[in-house]
Amino acid sequence: MEPKTIPPLETVVILVRHAEKLVWEQGLCPEDHKLAKAAYVDDHQLSSKGWERAHALVPYFQHRGEMGEILQSFPLGGIIGQDVDLGPEPFGQSERCLQTVEPLSQATGIPITRFIKRDFAEAIEAVRARAEWKGRSVVVSWAHQMLRDWALALGVDPAEIPGKWPGKRYDLTWVIVPGAGADGRPQLRQYCQRLLYGDSDKILTL
Repeated sequence: MEPKTIPPLETVVILVRHAEKLVWEQGLCPEDHKLAKAAYVDDHQLSSKGWERAHALVPYFQHRGEMGEILQSFPLGGIIGQDVDLGPEPFGQSERCLQTVEPLSQATGIPITRFIKRDFAEAIEAVRARAEWKGRSVVVSWAHQMLRDWALALGVDPAEIPGKWPGKRYDLTWVIVPGAGADGRPQLRQYCQRLLYGDSDKILTL
């Protein structure tokens, strides 16, 4: 059997982490940090600040200079959101990824294409193969632990990808541009969103 041919990336992929969540009851972390993880109860929803960011992402993509330059050359063609896994052994029950791009979907009229976490490979294949997305941009809202995996799967040089997306950072955008890197590989570009109070102006170090 011949190995499966991987089609070249012809779509700009814009990666964002889901927006903020309320981590602790009343926003307070337990004083005993060893008990913090055990005390955490995830409601799988955006916090009020998370909804603020979700709505702020609409003008960010429509009017921010660096995003405008990208979307002028590669118009927005699709939106992908990590879906809620309702299976018997769920792997990812959060609604935050979908909620983060709901305002953008409503503003643009572009429906959210949904993939659960365990269907990550299918999401990558869709980005590479869907004819309607070629020559366009796709915004992806996903759990931060897997955003490096997205960049690797799309062909970015591992040396150009930060080793870890910090758990406290909700204010970054990664843009993967096909053919812009060394040897014609996709290139990862980092941008600080600078949308809400407290957002950092520092990208991640390699």
